[in-house]
Amino acid sequence: MANKLYPEGAEFIMNGAINLSTADLRIALLTSGYTYSAAHNFMDDCSGGFIGAYNATPGATTGFSPQLASVVSANGNLNAEDATIAGVAAGSTITQWVLYENNASSSAAKLIMHQHLDGSANPISIATNGGDISIAFNASGLFTI
Repeated sequence: MANKLYPEGAEFIMNGAINLSTADLRIALLTSGYTYSAAHNFMDDCSGGFIGAYNATPGATTGFSPQLASVVSANGNLNAEDATIAGVAAGSTITQWVLYENNASSSAAKLIMHQHLDGSANPISIATNGGDISIAFNASGLFTI
């Protein structure tokens, strides 16, 4: 399975339910406790893979980024500054991450994109040690519709 948009995430974008120019977009790091499904549409579908408990407030829990900076949506392509997730609790292995639109409730936080391969098309496998985790986005952007 390649890195991909969630089908309903793409629909949220195309029907205007997510405005990429103004949305509070974030990254959640996940373990192998989460299994991708095209039927998933909200963050509560990922709860088995969270490193920390879902919390819409950045820094309140481990494994979730603050709002992405310098988000640009142009010509069907989405790009942003690389993300850093601070102080990710030790003892887990990150195997994937998701891009989502933040919301106070995980049942309303919309899933947009799933990534399980690194920039060299190898499976992601990052052992956490209590330090920061940096996610470097592809130079061509996060995704193109």
